[in-house]
Amino acid sequence: MTRMTKPQKLLLLANGFLAGLADLGVQDLPSSNMAFELPFMQAWRRWYHSTNAVMPPVGYGTTCQPRDILHRVRRSTSPFKDFVNEGITDSPYGLTPREFLEIHCDELPADAWVDLASLFLNALKGEARIP
Repeated sequence: MTRMTKPQKLLLLANGFLAGLADLGVQDLPSSNMAFELPFMQAWRRWYHSTNAVMPPVGYGTTCQPRDILHRVRRSTSPFKDFVNEGITDSPYGLTPREFLEIHCDELPADAWVDLASLFLNALKGEARIP
């Protein structure tokens, strides 16, 4: 296995997270740093895979801030790069979100990505930003 760079790890995280949200039927995501970061960090701390070697060390004051996840996907060729203007696609590269995860984010099981998305949604609900 080839060692991944920080930008590659961030893009993997962004793609896996957004595909996990798509698998749960989510189309819109808060794009502002303030609305995204706290719920994401709450989910990140609870997610079993956050310490996996294929994940970047995300945290406040680290070289990978939570906002870097969103910025990285916007500056890529990811099928999710236009999520701010067009919403989270439910057919990345013409695949279902689960198929996308199994093919393009296979460093972790598809269920792991969906779990991160679910933890994020639970944290977001706790912030009263979605019904």
